[in-house]
Amino acid sequence: MKHMEYFTKQTFEHSDAAFAQQVNDLGQHILDLRAASMADMRPDYLSHFALRVEFETGEKFVRVVRAEPGTRSVWGFVALSDGQNKAMGAFTKGDVFKAEGWKKPAKGVRGQISNKETWAGFTQYGPQYLR
Repeated sequence: MKHMEYFTKQTFEHSDAAFAQQVNDLGQHILDLRAASMADMRPDYLSHFALRVEFETGEKFVRVVRAEPGTRSVWGFVALSDGQNKAMGAFTKGDVFKAEGWKKPAKGVRGQISNKETWAGFTQYGPQYLR
């Protein structure tokens, strides 16, 4: 991809190296989707549409953040371990969730970072809605 300097990501680190690599691969996938959508844009406009993917680790989830010039939004969440709660039910490590808000994932697994076939439901803006 040309002009990748406008599309960067923070490196996610975790004690489970394979899991960390999968999360970093997800971040790169988001950047690749963005770069592909900007392929025909004039180079002098690209800086206005720069994107940085960041990762914020909480107790149960990694928040995947889209940082653009002047704004930040949640792309989605990735489960750090197997778990269960009343609102979301059971989930497994690596499950990907759409964001319900800044601090909370939405109910319903949208994909799994270890299964790239499920990534077809991911856009540069976040996981798609359940149908």
